[in-house]
Amino acid sequence: MKTQTELSSKQQRFCDEYLTDMNATRAALAAGYSKSTALSGQLMNMPAIAGYLAGRLKAIREQFEVSHQMIVAELAKIAFANVGNYFADDGRLKPMQQLTDKEKAALWNLKVTEHTDGSTTVQLRLCSKLSALEKLAKHTGFYKMTKKEKVEELTAKQLAKDAELDAEYFRLEKWGDELLDKKLELDEREKELVKLEEELKRKKSECGGQKPDVGGTKGAQADACASIGILTNRDVDVATEPVKIIGHLPGQYTPEGYLIKTDMPADRDITDPNYNPFACRYIEKKTGTMLIKSYLLSPPDDVMESWRRSKAAMFKALKAEALEN
Repeated sequence: MKTQTELSSKQQRFCDEYLTDMNATRAALAAGYSKSTALSGQLMNMPAIAGYLAGRLKAIREQFEVSHQMIVAELAKIAFANVGNYFADDGRLKPMQQLTDKEKAALWNLKVTEHTDGSTTVQLRLCSKLSALEKLAKHTGFYKMTKKEKVEELTAKQLAKDAELDAEYFRLEKWGDELLDKKLELDEREKELVKLEEELKRKKSECGGQKPDVGGTKGAQADACASIGILTNRDVDVATEPVKIIGHLPGQYTPEGYLIKTDMPADRDITDPNYNPFACRYIEKKTGTMLIKSYLLSPPDDVMESWRRSKAAMFKALKAEALEN
């Protein structure tokens, strides 16, 4: 029959887990207890568990000769550390060999970064003075606490909270630089998305246009241009989505998939004798973060000849329309 001081296998596992990091909640969950039991702290109040942990902690203190005076002395090194003691009179950081043992004990982190330009950055961080002062004051009885407050101070819940805060502090120190790099990367991606949205709006505006007039001069121009595949406002108004047409004219695409653009004004009159739809054409290629603008050469002779015939037909239609009027 199990006595009151004996632990079950589940309780034993809880005690073993607790002694690794003094976190009662994590230890209870690892031992298989429910979340409500782990958060309630009831296990730490059980006489069998409390007595077992007290004996184990006493044995650890005796093995490593840890005394209350040693703990207070270490807290005092942190609480009364002065950051000015780590710098020489000329403002430079002292070498490690010039620091005293007390000054070294108060160091939390010392990070040296060498840059590509030959310069060096040194980051010095001391342990939390505020936390050390608070713990030191409580250890020395500086605060007048009631008996109940003293009992609560010595509970494993408070010790677990301190351990969690120290672990979180270390985690933030370790991953701080990586989190900053991630933020910079997200900022760059956000800028690229803004550029893409602006480009999409611009392309949508290019696909829009004025309402075509049925018949008249613009109607004759559209019919004449249709034979060589020039996209007119009438075509764009009817289309629900842009159609990728392989060709040589602005608004069409090269065989490689690049959109052909032009530097000529959008309202250029195509009845102008000097009008040439193949002039000032270019495509844009993206190389890394750069956008390269490449102008195109004249199209093949058969395409130019087809344009000349279509242009002649357009002027013939315009002349006939003028005579009728």
